[in-house]
Amino acid sequence: CLDNGVHFILPYIIREVNKKGIKIGLTTAGITAVYLEKNHPNEFALLNDVDVSFDSPFEQEHNRNRGANIFWEAKKAIEICQKHKKSHTIVMCAMKWNFSEKHLKALVNLAKNTKSNVRINMMKPTERKHMASMVEPEQYYKGYEVLNSLCDVIDMTDPIVSGATNREDSKRCPCGRTSFRIHSITPDGKIPIAPCVYLHDFKVGDLITNNIKDLINSPQFKLFRKRNKNPQLIEKCKECDIRQICGGGCAAMAYLYRLHTSEERSLFTRDPYCSKAHSKKLSKTKVVKQGNQQLVHMDYLCTWIGTPK
Repeated sequence: CLDNGVHFILPYIIREVNKKGIKIGLTTAGITAVYLEKNHPNEFALLNDVDVSFDSPFEQEHNRNRGANIFWEAKKAIEICQKHKKSHTIVMCAMKWNFSEKHLKALVNLAKNTKSNVRINMMKPTERKHMASMVEPEQYYKGYEVLNSLCDVIDMTDPIVSGATNREDSKRCPCGRTSFRIHSITPDGKIPIAPCVYLHDFKVGDLITNNIKDLINSPQFKLFRKRNKNPQLIEKCKECDIRQICGGGCAAMAYLYRLHTSEERSLFTRDPYCSKAHSKKLSKTKVVKQGNQQLVHMDYLCTWIGTPK
């Protein structure tokens, strides 16, 4: 469709996906949600839930990291969700500079004041330069202890957190099991998919010409499911007593960390935040069911979602 002469196909995508009975979640810096509600209210209404991305709960810090004065857009998106009684979540990519107790308390307070959920994604080093921004192991465990104490946890798909809390009903890493990424169209007109949103090395096929079931049963997808089902095959996990809980951790984090530290490409390596490697535990935490609430990002990424107490 054309919006003021600009090619904008998101409303069309939302309509067509909704016709298939698939729940749709929007993750946005705020701009897209504000635009949709104003110009495409019918399509906005079709969204199951909205995740609004913050780099920091502090306005100046957020704007500085984004390189634009857009904190107000994020706040506006949350206000719109409140007005329409749309499920909404504040999501933050955890990095060394923003995963502090000060930031997390302020983030949870912002969520509490706006009746939002909180979602945390650990930054994955998709490029070597990202390694310098990774959360330190000590900081990782302290941060999740703070989050678990301030929130009722409603999804704990980060397998390392599940392992550190000894969560026995953990499903481990969701990649290739309940999630995949649709990649951009290639120069030769193909649209490949991958089992993990972060790992482009495992792209396969073409959504236009291939049956989706064939792609999901490809060697690339099977390899991820093999890792999930057989954590004893992961290097240094064979003798671990919690391997059935954490499953070696996040496949993307493990793969990318190994790649950037040793230039080896291996899916069967353990997550660098491994609780056994760092001799860390987290307080036992129960995952609370929120009625019939089903957020799109539940069991979709190695993530953590909570509701402020």
